[in-house]
Amino acid sequence: MDKAKLFKMVNVVLLLSAAVQMVTSILIFSGMLRSEAVVELHEYNGIVFIVLVLMHVYLNWGWIKSQLLKR
Repeated sequence: MDKAKLFKMVNVVLLLSAAVQMVTSILIFSGMLRSEAVVELHEYNGIVFIVLVLMHVYLNWGWIKSQLLKR
């Protein structure tokens, strides 16, 4: 898989993971649904989210570096 396809896939999955984190946070902290399954989903998805963010940064490192070194 080339870098561009991997980047697109990571971005889509990262968006979905962020949505899961937001929804489960709302459910847990509002008290609407505090089942063990929702809490576990939130915790495990948090780990997936961190890995995806790191992949996103790695795949964007060239752009990030160019922006940080701009004069």
